[in-house]
Formats: sequence, structure tokens, C-alpha cells
Amino acid sequence: MDAAASLARFALEHPLRTALLALPAFLLGLLVKNAYKVFLAPHFSSLRSVPGPPPDHPLWGNLQSLIDEEPGKAHARWTEEFGGAVRYRGLLGGERLILTDPAALNHVLTSHTYDYAKPDDVRGDLAMVLGKGLVFAEGETHRRQRRLMNSAFAPSNLKAMTVGFFEHAHQLRDIWKGMVEAGQVDSKAWKNDEAADAYQAGKPDAGFGYNFQALSLKSDALAQAFASLFSPRDAPGKPHPSRLLVNNVIGACLHALPILKLAEYLPDERLKSIKQALNTLEVESRKIVQAKMEKADQEDALPKKDLLSILLSTKAKDTMSPEEVRGQLTTFLFAGHETISNSLSWVLWEFACHPDKQARLRAEVRAARKLAQRDGRDELNSDELSGLEYLDAVTREILRLEPPLSSTPRVAQKNDVIPLSVPVKSATDPSQTIDHIVVRKGQSISIGVYAANRDKSIFGDDADDFRPERWLDDDNKIETKVGGWSGLMTFLAGPRACIGYKFALLEFKAVLSVLVDSFEFDRRDADIQIEHRAQVITRPFVVNEMELGTRMPLKIRLAKADETDEV
Repeated sequence: MDAAASLARFALEHPLRTALLALPAFLLGLLVKNAYKVFLAPHFSSLRSVPGPPPDHPLWGNLQSLIDEEPGKAHARWTEEFGGAVRYRGLLGGERLILTDPAALNHVLTSHTYDYAKPDDVRGDLAMVLGKGLVFAEGETHRRQRRLMNSAFAPSNLKAMTVGFFEHAHQLRDIWKGMVEAGQVDSKAWKNDEAADAYQAGKPDAGFGYNFQALSLKSDALAQAFASLFSPRDAPGKPHPSRLLVNNVIGACLHALPILKLAEYLPDERLKSIKQALNTLEVESRKIVQAKMEKADQEDALPKKDLLSILLSTKAKDTMSPEEVRGQLTTFLFAGHETISNSLSWVLWEFACHPDKQARLRAEVRAARKLAQRDGRDELNSDELSGLEYLDAVTREILRLEPPLSSTPRVAQKNDVIPLSVPVKSATDPSQTIDHIVVRKGQSISIGVYAANRDKSIFGDDADDFRPERWLDDDNKIETKVGGWSGLMTFLAGPRACIGYKFALLEFKAVLSVLVDSFEFDRRDADIQIEHRAQVITRPFVVNEMELGTRMPLKIRLAKADETDEV
């Protein structure tokens, strides 16, 4: 006891010397712990029988493959080789489980949703940037928020918002027409950050009663904040795994410290710009919510044309805090801005590469508009828009091929057994197969969105090709046995599936129908190459022009007015 008391007294009187003396022991303990994770833990893992690629390096596992290849491609390659459940290694021997098997996906996403939550570090980052909305929430909080928000996405409300979608699509069309006629588009090519992003930045008043004013070429603080946070213009890098290891250590330290205050003292311009953008996002979003809440009671009897007004006109305002409402606002502004603008960029690229498919959709849209005009209407209604078969096929195909996220992480909240619909070969005994996977609490899991969407056993040997016709083939109907929209993982599935996917689909179809009716799209150069890189979401970059940031250069011409109206 005397020795212990003496040590404690010494530590209190000499904290710095004590820390220096303890440092070697701490480093030794850290070394032993990580050596166990890298060399011994895999032999006792519950995943040891799950097949997968051998680690490329003892310290960073298979990360080099993930870095070198485009987002999702390594997952897809491993899935094709090993099956619907794949084990690979991350930093310091950490095991990761990739799932694309239908039974496994339904188990994790649908029947046991809340047993597989987002990782705490991901939730922390989401809360800091987007607030405590649906994407952040888990468990009972998520159930309550989703239940309250369901009414905002009711079919009647979506139909009412279709008019707003078309209004902004027409506004974008008119701007493009002016630039084409002035010779500004063909000469320098249009880029996704100036086109699709411009549409999205100007559009959100259809969704939230707020206009960023980007379409009128004005500046807006909230629009700039979103661009700074979610649309970085710098070139994406391919860091060495060792750098990721160092960044993880630094990141862990920063998460334990008041990072936003720390940013004021660090000589890092990017960190300071993020802090400024976060402050702007919080201040401006609070203003929007407060203004809407003050008007909600006064305008309760008036028809609602935006999501935020609809949300505040329901019982949600009585059971959802202002902070939660702000979280919904920032979450859906992000989802609308990033996913729809990105999908528009990719589909216009595919049309530039496949003019025959572009022409077929244009003919279908024009035929439908002709019928609407005979009824005295200038534009299609939501039912007519949803009834266009080839437009629907194009929408499914581009969202299958180009999901905004190539994968999404989950962590097991308890020990569990995940079933497999198609057994995989055992890694410990290749003569045997396994039809279930035992996972322990804390196990990291990746939902292989990209890999599942390109499964050749489901979509055919041309699963990597843009072929909307696959969705119209009655003799070979696509059956994935997964509970998501169209059997795809793009919007996930189950209680945590994207609540606004019908909103997104209707909006995407409205904008695309207007653009393809008015313009013809072509590649800027015959030999131009577009590469996928992950920057928050999967974005397009021009090979050999990475330093210019995310871009989708296209040539745009006015579509010929005498093109046939029959499909």
C-alpha cells in the first residue's frame, strides 16, 4: 500500500515525468495488441471459414486494391470470384465482411435492421455535418422520425410537387438554350459542376420552400456551404495505405478533441473552410426552419408544395424537435443535391456514348407530350411521367450502374448468424460449403451496393454495360430476391431504405424528360475517358485532367424539331 501511495503521489506531483516513463510501456502494449490482431486473431475469428482474397500486406491488408481500383470494382471482382459473402482485411488486420447475397442482405437490412447500425465514427461525422436527421438516427429514434416523415412522401404530395420539378427543369433548359444559341456550350463544353449542380442548387424550393438562387446565377451562402462540404473541386488522390494508417490515428485523436476549435489554430486552409461551411450550414438551416415554423400555423389550410411545409403541417412538429427538423432539412438537401445531380451527369454521359438510346427516349417523351398538349396541358403529370416505359428503364439502368455510394458500412450490435441463399466455399476446407455466417458483436460489415447491382448471375454477362432494354425484356425478367426498389441496392432496403426514393425518381424523370426533349448530347472528344473516384460520393473525373476536379464535359446542341414522335 505504501508503494502504491508513493507512486500515486509521485504521479500527481510529476505528471510530465510520469507520462514519459509510462510511454514505453504504452507503446509496447499497443504493439502487442496490434501484433495479436494482425497475426493471431484471424485464426480464432468467427469469419475464418468465409472465403476472400489473401491480404496484400500484414499492416494494411487489401487496402491497396481498394485504393488502386475505381470505387466498388474490387468488391465486385471478389464477389464474382468468391460469392455473396467475402472476407477481406483492412488496416492492422481488421476483418471486413462484404455482403451481396440476397438472403444476407435481407437479413441485415430488413429483418434485423437495428441489429446492424452505422459505425459510431460515421454517425458522429453525419451528425456534425447534417444534424440529427434520419441518416444519423438509430433504433427507436429512427422509427419515430421515419413514421413522422412518411406522410411528407405520400403519393398526393409527390404529385403536387411534380409541377415544381418541371418549373425548375424548364428554367435550366432556358439557360442552356441561351448559352447554346450564344455559342458558349459547343465551344467550351458543358461540365457537370456548372450544369447538373446548377440545377440542383436552384431546385430545392420544390423540396423545402427555399431557393438557392443558383439558376439565376446569384450567390447564396447556403449553396456555397454545400458546395464546399460536398462538391470539392480539387483532384482526388490515391494515397498509400500507410498514409491512411497515419490519418486514422490522427483522426482518432481529433475525434477526442474539440476539432472545430482546433481548426482555428491549425494552419490548414481546407480545415478552416470546412469549419466556416459547417457554421454557415448550421446558421442558415436554423433560419429556414424557424421561418417555416412561424408560417406553418398561419398557412395550415393552404396547399403545401414543399417537403418542409408538409412536414411542419403534420403532427411531426409536436413530436420532433427543431434540431431534428433541421437535421431532416440538411439531410434531404444533401441527398437531393448530390445524388440527383450526379445521376444526371452519368446518364447524360451514357446518352453521349449511345445516341440511339438517347433518340429512343426523346421520341417517347415527345409522343407523350403531344398527347398532353391535345388535352390542353403544357407538361406531363406525374402519372404520365411514371408511365413512360423507356424513361423508367433508363432510370433503373443508370441507378443500377452508377449508385452514388459503392458500399455502405454497418456494425453488428450483437452476436448473430447471417443466412446465405447461395452457399460459398469454405476457406478452411474448400471441399465444404457454408450456408451461414457467424458474426460477433462489433463486426464490421460492408453492404456491397455496386457489386450487388452488377451481379452477372442476375443481370447477365453484360452487367457492366448501359442497356436499359434489359428492364423491358419480358422473356428474361430480372429477379434479384432483394427487397429494395427494383431489386437494387441503390436506395438500400428495409426500414433504413431511402425514405425519399420516390421523390428522387419522380424528380429525376421530370428533369431528364425536359433535357432530352430539348437537347442532343455528345462527348467533348471522341477519345475522352471518364474515371470514377470517391469524393463523398462516386464522382466523374476526366483522365489526364484530374487537377481540374470533378467534371463531365459534354457538347450540347438543340435537338432537331422534326424528329419523329413515335417510339
